[in-house]
Amino acid sequence: MKINEVIKRTGMSKRTIYYYIEEQFITPEINPDNGYYIFTEKEILILQVLQKLRKADFSIKDIHSILNHPASIHVCIFKHLEELERKKAVLTEQIQSLTAFEKTLPMVVTSDSLLPLLADAKLKNDLPSSD
Repeated sequence: MKINEVIKRTGMSKRTIYYYIEEQFITPEINPDNGYYIFTEKEILILQVLQKLRKADFSIKDIHSILNHPASIHVCIFKHLEELERKKAVLTEQIQSLTAFEKTLPMVVTSDSLLPLLADAKLKNDLPSSD
C-alpha cells in the first residue's frame, strides 16, 4: 500500500512515518518503477505499536530495545513506570506548593508587589539558579 493509505490508517504524518523508516523500525520495499515506498500490513502493525509506546512516553531507544529484544519488555515497562512515578511525585509536590502559595497571595497583585512576593515564596522544587 502507498503512504497515503498508511497515513489514513495510522493517523501519523508523512514526516513521522519517514522518521520511523530512518530509525529502521520499518523497512518498506521501494517500487523500482517510481521510487515510492510499498507498505505491508506488518509495517502498519509496527507503526501502531510505535504510536502506542510513544503516547506512553517511551523513548526511541527503549522502543528499539523492546522491538529488538522482546523479552526485555517487562524490564523496560518496570523502569518506565518507576520513572513516571518519580515524575508524578515531583509534579504532585509542585502542585501542592503552588496551590499553597496561591492561597497566600493578596486579592490584588500589582507590578510593584509581584517580585517581592515571588522572591519571598517558599516554593518546593525551585529551579536551580543560573547565577
